[in-house]
This record gives sequence, structure tokens and C-alpha cells, in this order.
Amino acid sequence: IRQPKTRWGSCSAKYDIMLNSALVLFPEVITRYVCVHELAHTQHFDHSARFWAEVAKYDATFQQHRKTLKTTALPYWWASV
Repeated sequence: IRQPKTRWGSCSAKYDIMLNSALVLFPEVITRYVCVHELAHTQHFDHSARFWAEVAKYDATFQQHRKTLKTTALPYWWASV
């Protein structure tokens, strides 16, 4: 768990998964989407159609969750935490 400025999560080539601490501010379904997304990278280390198909297996509404992350601003006070 970290506090990066530009990523909600990441998966390294060694399958080390990082999650942004700001995910605690979102509903559980959004945090779950990020976890599913990063875990899917352990099977497909890209954003190919196969990758998104893997995500969709575990989160049928991932596109909506992805949009929520892209369009929701964090509270002003979060950046100073």
C-alpha cells in the first residue's frame, strides 16, 4: 500500500502488487476492481483484449468502475495526508 500520485495500482514483473492508499475512500466494488485489474496482470502483462476478458470474468461492470476512478476527484485534504 502506497500513496502514488498517478496510479491506483500496479503489478511488477515479479508479480508484486501495489495498491494506492486512496482506495479506502471509494466503495468496496471500486477497490475490488483495482485488485482484479492488477491480479489479471499476473496472467496478461498488458492491456490486450485477453487481459480485459480476464478482468470481465471477475467484474462484469469493470468499465463503469474504471470510469469512476477516472472521473472522481480526491478530497482536497487527502493530498496532504
